[in-house]
Amino acid sequence: MKKKLWICCMFMALMFIVGTTEVKAAKADDEWNYEKDEKFTVGAFTYSTVTSLDENEIWIYNVKVDRSNPEYKILDIPEFLDGKKVTRIGLGSVLKKPIRYEVCDECYCGTLLGGCLCYPDGNGSVAGWIDKITLPETVEIIETAAFAGMRNIKSIAIPSKVTVIDEGVFKNCSNLKTVTIPDSLTEINAMAFEGCYKIKTINQSAQYEIKDKCVIRKKDHALVYVLPQKGKLKIPNGVKTIQRYAFCTCTSSEVTIPASVTHIEDYAFQFIEQQLNCAMKKITVAKKNRVYGSDGQCVYNKKEKILVAAVVDNKGEIVISDKVEYLKEGYSLINFDKWGISGGSLKKVVLPKKLKKIDAYALGLDAGLGASEKVYFTGAKPPKVKKKKGYKNVSLPAHVYVSSDSFASYKKWLNKWVKKRDRKYTILYKY
Repeated sequence: MKKKLWICCMFMALMFIVGTTEVKAAKADDEWNYEKDEKFTVGAFTYSTVTSLDENEIWIYNVKVDRSNPEYKILDIPEFLDGKKVTRIGLGSVLKKPIRYEVCDECYCGTLLGGCLCYPDGNGSVAGWIDKITLPETVEIIETAAFAGMRNIKSIAIPSKVTVIDEGVFKNCSNLKTVTIPDSLTEINAMAFEGCYKIKTINQSAQYEIKDKCVIRKKDHALVYVLPQKGKLKIPNGVKTIQRYAFCTCTSSEVTIPASVTHIEDYAFQFIEQQLNCAMKKITVAKKNRVYGSDGQCVYNKKEKILVAAVVDNKGEIVISDKVEYLKEGYSLINFDKWGISGGSLKKVVLPKKLKKIDAYALGLDAGLGASEKVYFTGAKPPKVKKKKGYKNVSLPAHVYVSSDSFASYKKWLNKWVKKRDRKYTILYKY
């Protein structure tokens, strides 16, 4: 009896120790010695690094590849360098400034292999040399854009201590098919997979479930990413939020939003502002949805009367629903690419009669509607303009059409809100 009691007490004590032991947090940005910039060569790879202030950890921010070494196509990141544990991978925006690493001045971060995220291929000319990459379990942080352009890798396993997959991490890894995520992962930025059109599998984890090719965060029922798939897509019922850029690589032709969705983030259905989703031809909302509705080519917020998404037709035209009264920055413009890479030009936009307000940036070229050849204002009065820091004017380099009765008021409105240097591109007509 005493022996059983002793064993029971020991077991409870052990469970208490395990239960109260916290996982060590990754080192903060100010816990690194940016002055200690060292290089180490292992096989075909030379690693540029900085060391933590306590000399226990090492951060690999750049890798140089020696193609004279026959093993150069397989990048096996070491667990230790110089006796220090490798815990952080990639350049990122934090490290760029302290070590003055030379990447594009306009780019906020660089890739692990020396390019920058603003390159169309994520510096794939170099990163494309790598056929396979393996990360050690010691890694806790993967920086923005770290593996961008590794177009030949087919699979990757994220180490068990990583909690975030950030923007651009796998940008244009165009042959990536399988991503293994750990239970520790709590945040996925959909733009991590920009240009990854062959992804077939992301596993379920403690934090995420996969339903109908939709990656859904369990704790708040948020749709964070949609895997590439053709045909029609019905977002699973129960999803409450559609996250920003969740459809950035979606190739479905039709999408149905269920009644359960109560929040749609900005730009949820498109790529970045300049490169828009040209696969999607139709979006509809379940009739029982209390927050959002669909009307013609548009998805809108019922209560706030805000445009959420608009689909350009095959003629390059779009009629904004009369249920929209506020053209707010952040709507998704679909089936149109302003650069003409994968879609036609935007020929004609018809704005609703009841349009009362627009954000200064909402008609901007990057938003899309301002890139139309013709813009029709059908309201008797010009809409009010909501300014924000950095955007005090309306960008509208198009042929603008208004009624004869409202011509004078719109002319005054355009002179007020369009920059003087840009007015030569904005031509006003009567319809």
